[in-house]
Amino acid sequence: MNGLRIIPMYNFFGTLTPEDFHQANGLIYGDARFDNMIYQIADFTNVLSINLTLDKVKVISALEKSATRWNKSVKVAHVTTDPEIKNMVHAYEKEIQKTNWLCRLFENLDDATIWCNE
Repeated sequence: MNGLRIIPMYNFFGTLTPEDFHQANGLIYGDARFDNMIYQIADFTNVLSINLTLDKVKVISALEKSATRWNKSVKVAHVTTDPEIKNMVHAYEKEIQKTNWLCRLFENLDDATIWCNE
């Protein structure tokens, strides 16, 4: 990999919707450098409301599982203190744990960044 690091970080804000994830995933997976990505961070600390169900999270997770075929080793960090978003992240992690991707939930961006760089 010659030290190349592809590090997408997405800051979600306002109302969190399924479209937010579809748009972010389109940018990530559509990037020619995706195969070299070693981690991604999703920061939900500025989300004010959620227009997302656990069923939608399962659909998003199923779509993301297909991306694990192209890049088999990615760390996915989620950042939030919101209990409802944490519940959604845990549902996502449950689905993704069946892949080689590693997922962790953090309450602050600094801890997430440290874990991603380990």
